[in-house]
Amino acid sequence: MTAMVETDPVSDEAQAPRRPSLSPSRAADFKTCPLLYRFRTIDRLPERKSLAAVRGTLVHSVLERLYDLPAAGRTVEAAQELLAPAWAELREEPGVAELFATTQEDGA
Repeated sequence: MTAMVETDPVSDEAQAPRRPSLSPSRAADFKTCPLLYRFRTIDRLPERKSLAAVRGTLVHSVLERLYDLPAAGRTVEAAQELLAPAWAELREEPGVAELFATTQEDGA
């Protein structure tokens, strides 16, 4: 008789390696330079964040939080209220605060 072993699907998913996904920007990377696609998607080499990337991350974060609200609560005012906490959280990520350092902080 074979013993049945139950597994927790949530923990199995957490342990499974993440497969590369193909977003429009990753497809563009591949079409432009397959090696760039490999470095970013497969090897996941760290990259310096750009202002545009940080801005996009901030917008996505606010929109995700906004759409967690009931439909009636999705207002411009609600989005503006979500902006400061999302920005404070994003600034904690490595490399983000340095992008917005002023010249006085740089010693210039």
